[in-house]
Amino acid sequence: MKPKCSEYKNKFYKKSVCIISDCFIPTRNSASGMIYNLSRSLLKEGALVTCIHSGQNPEKKQSHFKNYDISGINFITTNFLDSFRNKNIVSRFFFEICLSLILSIKVIRFYKQLQNNDIVIWYGPSAFLWLPAFLIKKISNAPIYYILRDIFPDWLKSIGLIKNNTLFKILHFLSHPQYLIPNKIGVESPENLKLLKQKLRKKSKLEVLYNWPSINSKELFILKKRKEYSKIRAVYTGNFGSAQDANNVLKFLNKFTDNKILKIIFYSKNIYPKLDKINYVSFKKTVQENELPNIFHSSNCGIVSLNRNLFSSNIPGKFVSYTQFGLPILCFANKKSKISRLINENECGIVIDYKDDIGINIEKIKSFFKKIKSNNNIYSKNSKILHEKLFDIIQVKKQIGSLFDDI
Repeated sequence: MKPKCSEYKNKFYKKSVCIISDCFIPTRNSASGMIYNLSRSLLKEGALVTCIHSGQNPEKKQSHFKNYDISGINFITTNFLDSFRNKNIVSRFFFEICLSLILSIKVIRFYKQLQNNDIVIWYGPSAFLWLPAFLIKKISNAPIYYILRDIFPDWLKSIGLIKNNTLFKILHFLSHPQYLIPNKIGVESPENLKLLKQKLRKKSKLEVLYNWPSINSKELFILKKRKEYSKIRAVYTGNFGSAQDANNVLKFLNKFTDNKILKIIFYSKNIYPKLDKINYVSFKKTVQENELPNIFHSSNCGIVSLNRNLFSSNIPGKFVSYTQFGLPILCFANKKSKISRLINENECGIVIDYKDDIGINIEKIKSFFKKIKSNNNIYSKNSKILHEKLFDIIQVKKQIGSLFDDI
């Protein structure tokens, strides 16, 4: 675990920084908010920032960006086939391939604008963006820092979304340049570092780079005081599908009958009709990052769920946001996973593993709810401490900026 960065030397002053990703605000996910915050933070350092991504062009859709400060950021965008992004795994693959090709054409078109670039920050999980990233590197001779978040296609195989071994090998071949092109690769946990060392010959290019906040409360928001309700209000934000073990969450919540003390709100693109019929569970549309602070301030705890068969040790962006606002964590995951250890070691919540006895798990949740409603809510205090210790954007800039030392 890296300590909070106490000394920071700005290496981005007057540097041209290109950030390439598959999304940006106002897309409603943590990655978009993280990239936006990083862009704004680098601008404050005096950097010249260009964002290349799939999404809306601020020059054409200014009203969609009214809640954000995007002044000073240059954009190269495309929204072609963006509707295919979240339909299913097949359409997602089609979208990823097309996005890589279209952004590559855009890079060639704007090569004069990119040829003086000093560094490329490539944000995963879009593994196929290695092609436009590679072109920018060739045009500008700039180093690439790859922020790797999902180990593709391995994670799809681990949860059973890919069962055909031939298909897995094809996807592995097509995405393998993601490990070869970057000068440095930052993964989100020490455990993922060990997994990737098996794939790379040059292991020195790997390091741990933890997530950072997707919400900039100091710059953007006026926060309301946390409301008091008679029931425990639990909130879930973000994707809710196979990777999040949605079916097992459904089964467990169906068995939790003490609904007089609980209200769960899912802000998610995926709606499960059976889950929505549980009288203490409701689904609402996803919201933009700038709407989340008031939601978090009216909640008692944040829910995180990861498929217990997921081999990689991911730390979801929603987890970072919960800790940023001091929310205790109710986590559904493999108790041996990285996020489970983080929660248990820092005493900022509890972990429910479906392999454990259902009666024990239900009693554990009841005890958890009783404690977070008490005056001595140690979970909330520890949640904030964990955030300050681990998820600092200054540390992120320090690690990415170290690439300039190697040039």
